[in-house]
Amino acid sequence: MMNWSGGELPIFLAPQPGEALDSWLEAYARRLRTTTHSLTSFVGLLGSRPGAMTHRLTDHERLALQRATGLPDSALVSMTLEPFNGLTVAFDKNRPGALRRPPHWRAFGAFPRFCPNCLRESQGRWPLVWRQPWVFACPRHHCMLLEQCPACERPVRASGTRTGGPSRPASCTRGTHRQHGERRSRVTCGYPLDQANATPLPADGVIIAAQHHVDHVLEQISTDPGAASQHLADLYALGSRGLAAFDIDPAGAPEPALRILAEVGGALPAQTNSLDATDVRSIAIGTAIAIQALPDPEPREQELLDWAVACNHRRSAEDGQNEALRNINQIAAGWSKSSPHLAGTALRSLDASISFIARLRYGTSAPTPYWRRLSKDEVEQRASSVPAQLWPSWALRLLPSGPGAGLNAELLRAATCPLLLIPGTAVDYKSAIRMLTDPGLGRRSPKQLKLPANIDPGQISAILTQLAWALDQFGSPIDYARRRRIFQPGSIHIDKAAFIGFCTDHGLRSPSPRRESLLTWIVWSLLLGSDAPTPEHRSPRHHSRHLSPFLKEFASQQAEAHLRDAGIDEPVRWEPPAHWVTGITWPGVDPASIPTDHVNKLATQAPRERELAVQLGLTRDQLDLYCEIHDIDFPKRAPMPLPRPPREPRSDRGIRRPQIHRTGDLSRDRLRQLYLDGGETLDQIAARANCSKSTVRRALQDFEIPMRTRRRPGTLERTISRAWLEDEYTRKGRSTPDIAREMGLTKNNIMRLLRRWDIPRRHQVHSNVFAALPVELSPAMARLSQTRNILPRLRNLTALPGHQTLQAAANALGIRRGALDYQLQHVEATAGITLINRSRPLSATGSGQLLIAEARQLLGLLDEHTQSPAAATHTADCP
Repeated sequence: MMNWSGGELPIFLAPQPGEALDSWLEAYARRLRTTTHSLTSFVGLLGSRPGAMTHRLTDHERLALQRATGLPDSALVSMTLEPFNGLTVAFDKNRPGALRRPPHWRAFGAFPRFCPNCLRESQGRWPLVWRQPWVFACPRHHCMLLEQCPACERPVRASGTRTGGPSRPASCTRGTHRQHGERRSRVTCGYPLDQANATPLPADGVIIAAQHHVDHVLEQISTDPGAASQHLADLYALGSRGLAAFDIDPAGAPEPALRILAEVGGALPAQTNSLDATDVRSIAIGTAIAIQALPDPEPREQELLDWAVACNHRRSAEDGQNEALRNINQIAAGWSKSSPHLAGTALRSLDASISFIARLRYGTSAPTPYWRRLSKDEVEQRASSVPAQLWPSWALRLLPSGPGAGLNAELLRAATCPLLLIPGTAVDYKSAIRMLTDPGLGRRSPKQLKLPANIDPGQISAILTQLAWALDQFGSPIDYARRRRIFQPGSIHIDKAAFIGFCTDHGLRSPSPRRESLLTWIVWSLLLGSDAPTPEHRSPRHHSRHLSPFLKEFASQQAEAHLRDAGIDEPVRWEPPAHWVTGITWPGVDPASIPTDHVNKLATQAPRERELAVQLGLTRDQLDLYCEIHDIDFPKRAPMPLPRPPREPRSDRGIRRPQIHRTGDLSRDRLRQLYLDGGETLDQIAARANCSKSTVRRALQDFEIPMRTRRRPGTLERTISRAWLEDEYTRKGRSTPDIAREMGLTKNNIMRLLRRWDIPRRHQVHSNVFAALPVELSPAMARLSQTRNILPRLRNLTALPGHQTLQAAANALGIRRGALDYQLQHVEATAGITLINRSRPLSATGSGQLLIAEARQLLGLLDEHTQSPAAATHTADCP
């Protein structure tokens, strides 16, 4: 060794698969006929201890070993415990190479366990896995691992001593003191560890099977450390409680626990406290119990799980007979590091002994147990997915069919939504109400849900718990928290000109202030997903149910307009699907079980709504909810009005009414400029002045401005040709309002020409956004181009490929995951093809690649067309 230079070793010794670093260095030293201390000093690591290096290598140690042996960094790190830091072992931040208490058990990993047969076969080479706290048996030789030297009864180590020359393979290298007369000297133990006797285990027993299971989990750490760490945490949670159960209730140990004890000698475990569980036998018993009791999804031995959980949930009194339940919050805190399924399963045994809010908070009534703690951000995310009132279809399913004992639909909807914020959180009921109500709208008094005697609280708890966790998992396409912030009192208004035109087109009476106020309330309620607040603190929902379907359609259009103005790409209304909740019986009525055609048929025959509800087997509240779900209009049935007396002639009919002082767009000069010089129509001036068409006509009469004569028959035909209109409407897909705006006409003018020339009508609301581009669209793109908000949806679609998940794409695009899911589903449903493979990373399908390429081309052309100062405009072909 002293004649070599440069720190490079002249002989290369390859490490065995899975070998520990100190074992490899000791074998290297024996090959070079020296000690490990001399070897490390030669390569420039004076003072480095092989045992500490096996825990974690410093940068200096890694570079020195790489230079001396030629092994790459990855091979050197794989021989240390560094990849397992925080998972099975824990390093001390203040002392490099030192270990502290690991996450599970109390075996620090500073000294390895060993199998004598393996040492004999490998000629004294020690695998790294023997340092893991979870390794307690040898599956190859079916025996328990040893922890101490049988001779000196001290923990063993793989490396040798500084003095005494090269070590012997598989021998104990611990130093001991021997007495020689009056002189006492320190010598090496030297016991041949490969000759020690290990406790045999059944080859098909539970202990060997548990070791195989743990070895498989340890192998997954390199590929999926999160899942492996959570699985080990579950095993430790059950295993430590299984050991404690032997101390709390040894007489009640079930047969599977006794069989596990029989495999390792029959005696009780020496260490039943998880803080003291360091011996290999206690860890083997606890791990075997955990694997047999683990619900995955159901436990192999239900008796073991019930025994371990019951002992954990009890505390013994002084006489050892009376037992009482601990506080549910303290018990739940003990399972907080376990997986949601294990924590929920453990807490489910307390379901009959805790309050309704506790059953809801910990999900103990759910068919599939699930409980985890939510962070503050996760609680706010769930609150943004929940409106202030429960969705009508869910309220119909929850509202009991029998006598409600004071539980009406309004109370149920207002009281259940705050309960959705309780599962997995520390939020109380009053705080939940405040989270669902914007401070600008005033505080709502808590409406505690009082369940009638005919409803099972566990049933309601199971439904709301599953719905809450599903909202966390799948999200919602609507951000109700954002809507509550944006749509404040005074921000909701009805387009009066559009309202007047809508009433005229559908033959409705002229709008009254009361009807306008009611429509404003309906629009606000649609945007908030719940009844909007009113100054009288009374909901006008009863009156809104008797509006005509045309006015409800207009309210929905106004709500869409408010969303567009706010830059929000969301549906107006949305409800969670019913299949999010499984394994329960609904206390109310499923809306899908009542055919709408049957209801409409009965509605035409029933004289009153109460009789109609009786014929359908529903209560009045259930019928109201059904009408809201399906937008069914049941007109008020009032008695026939009495004939009015004859109207007396007015005495002031010949008197000219006084002229009104008009300003702005309705002033004399401005009105003459707009009407005569500008050629604007009465509808255009009414929209500009925010008044009705009749008001504009009356102003023209007051100012004695001559009215333009109406177009004579055939004037439109001389202005617009049939070929041009058919090309714009049929081929390019433009809507009639879009064409009318370009030509300075009304929608009815264009509709009259379509009917006169027998141009086929199509069911289309939105104009083709790519109509101005000189390109032919594919059939799928042609369908997409005539849908609402298609431009931002196509831009988001083209950015999806390459992201790892849809959540990652939503974060990059700055939108909610639920909104992105809704947009993608809408585009795929409209196009009729699957565009994105839900893989990691996201990729486009074959058809999706073609559509995305076409979308990128069209979006680029549209941007160029929009930015060009000489953008082409549609012109009519005059004959």
